[in-house]
Amino acid sequence: MNDLWSVSTSSCRLDSASRLRVEHLERELKEVQDALSAERERERMQVTAKTLSQHDELMKTETMNVLVETNKMLRDEKERLEQDLQQAQARVSKLQMDAAHSGVQRRSRARRAACCRLRKNLWKRKSSAGKHALRWLRRLLLLLQSKTRRLNRPQLSLSYKASEIPSTNQRPRLGCWRTN
Repeated sequence: MNDLWSVSTSSCRLDSASRLRVEHLERELKEVQDALSAERERERMQVTAKTLSQHDELMKTETMNVLVETNKMLRDEKERLEQDLQQAQARVSKLQMDAAHSGVQRRSRARRAACCRLRKNLWKRKSSAGKHALRWLRRLLLLLQSKTRRLNRPQLSLSYKASEIPSTNQRPRLGCWRTN
């Protein structure tokens, strides 16, 4: 019986020792699980931080690419607009030269027209003055001829004969007249 008692006490001792050991192992297991969870959480946080860092770098790179592309487009547009401006300035200067040239031509034509009008007016004045002078010359010659007939003086001679005096419809052929 003693043996039994001793087996039972020893089994109790073993039970309590194994219980203690099991409790101790359970605590260690729980601590290891908590440490593992904490480590996983820390790794997850590091991965998230690393992913965010990579995302930021990618966004910076993407932003730089967009800026480079935008700058290239703006440079191209600037060059195109500068070419358009140069072409427009060339057209404006050509039009200004054409306008100046046409203004010179217009003034030249106006001068020529004024000169022609002046010549025409002078010709009309000369023509009417010439007709008037011819009429007076004819009248003078007729009067002189009639007077010489009356006086019958042969010493007086006329440089014109009445038949040689041009009519008023004809253009006078005096030395002061030009025939242009």
